[in-house]
Amino acid sequence: MSNRHERRASVADFRKRVSDDLSLIDRDPLLKRALAYWLASCEVGNPACIGCKAQFMDGSAEPCAYLFVVSPNIPGAASTSAFCDRCWRGDQALPVCQIETIVTRLLRLFLPGGSLEPLP
Repeated sequence: MSNRHERRASVADFRKRVSDDLSLIDRDPLLKRALAYWLASCEVGNPACIGCKAQFMDGSAEPCAYLFVVSPNIPGAASTSAFCDRCWRGDQALPVCQIETIVTRLLRLFLPGGSLEPLP
């Protein structure tokens, strides 16, 4: 990106595509299974937004954007987390730098020294 405006526009477009179109997930069996498992586990656990810690099951937040961490060392293994709608879009959306910090911290819990890569 050549300037801040273009980067913000790109991030806004990405957020809209991720939030409105889960077809990327549908095309990948591993991500599809990981999301199904995460949704099923919501019934027994109480998952929270990885941005603001709002609880999804008590109605205080809705999952909006999912984070999948896929291990290169364990085929078929994936971890799923989610940002709530308030953290991901709208007037209260987290800044990109804060999202990247949160995502990198979670990634490194599962894969020490891991780094972010764009989707294919």
